Amino acid sequence: MFAFVFCSLDGYHEGPGGELDWGLYDDEFFDWNLRQIREVGALLLGRRTYEHFAEV
Repeated sequence: MFAFVFCSLDGYHEGPGGELDWGLYDDEFFDWNLRQIREVGALLLGRRTYEHFAEV
């Protein structure tokens, strides 16, 4: 079992307008993230993150 927690120190990870596009993500990060998602049985998101994912 493993957990991947992506959180800032204050639990708030977005820009002033609610955007999540300011992170420094590259192809290596996306490849690693995709491998992790394919190996898990569940994905737990907070409400705001879920709403952002649902928009895509």
